[in-house]
Amino acid sequence: MEVSIWPAIRFVLFDYFRFVTHRNQWHMNESHEREKVMHRIRNFQPPVLQSSETLEQLTFTVFDLETTGFFTEFGDEIISIGAVKMDLTGDHPPLYFYDIICPSKSVSKQITGLTGLTNEKLSTAERFPSVIARFLAFIDDTVLVAYPASFDVPFLVNELKKWKLPRVSPLYLDARKMAEDLFPGHNNDLSDWAERMNMDKDFRHHALKDACVTSFVFEAIYSELDSRGLTLWGDLSAAWKGGTS
Repeated sequence: MEVSIWPAIRFVLFDYFRFVTHRNQWHMNESHEREKVMHRIRNFQPPVLQSSETLEQLTFTVFDLETTGFFTEFGDEIISIGAVKMDLTGDHPPLYFYDIICPSKSVSKQITGLTGLTNEKLSTAERFPSVIARFLAFIDDTVLVAYPASFDVPFLVNELKKWKLPRVSPLYLDARKMAEDLFPGHNNDLSDWAERMNMDKDFRHHALKDACVTSFVFEAIYSELDSRGLTLWGDLSAAWKGGTS
């Protein structure tokens, strides 16, 4: 896939200084909020799992991000986070998280068309540190699941670094990689999964709706794992995992 150099040029010429101003204003003007955010982030604890623990013993947080583009290293930012906290027993009702984030720059018409998030709406939202602190409290001691985690998790971690916030290393599973390995004959795009499950495909590019669909896909993945006798954390391929355990 050929990648345009325009994002890098735009970042160097325009976006970097805009973002630094956006970040520094928050650090300087929100000292009380900054103290609370730092405390919450430093207290974040991913689970420490043993290979013998069953998947049904664990709590998972399936999440999705909407962003201004694909290149966090070239100035793209998170504009919404959606998540579903769930277990695989069905004994506990799912819990939901959704919030939008005010970015340092205007979002393009294309992104507004995809996500429904306008610059006017985003301008009223909180900045990244306050939202991410609440999100980390929500996902504390759970295994993250994303579709694909290879995009969402590094993007999230890099945003913390850009904002000069404490580093976190969440434990996660890449549901896209799991689906591709377990269902090699299927088209494993999230929209195709939604169609096979008779779900409305209009959900795409809304963080919480994407997370909800991914949670159903993850349940299907678990059913396949269970049918193969792969019910322990230690049974899962290392290629599907990332993070601290």
